[in-house]
Amino acid sequence: MARDVYVELQRHLDTCVYSAPKSSDILEILRIRFTAEEAEIALLLGQVPADVPTLANASGMNEHGLRSILEKMSDKTLVNKQKKKKDGVVRDVYSLLPTPVGPSVT
Repeated sequence: MARDVYVELQRHLDTCVYSAPKSSDILEILRIRFTAEEAEIALLLGQVPADVPTLANASGMNEHGLRSILEKMSDKTLVNKQKKKKDGVVRDVYSLLPTPVGPSVT
């Protein structure tokens, strides 16, 4: 059976504080909100913020490309972006936002 990144993302989100229970509706929401590439990156993220070098190391992606995708995801409110200072260096850190479920606004 072929791997379905959206099923994996649903399972991943279901471990977060705001769960994403298994349902065809949740999967449809994820398919609408995330591209397949964004879903893959979301699987790397948790609720604890991580910086780009850490995420790039975990994914095997280059930092520049990963940062670009994370910025787009932040613009789409798929991830939370914050600034954190560590060892005197300010870095952008990213964490996964819960996927809201409810009526859509058109």
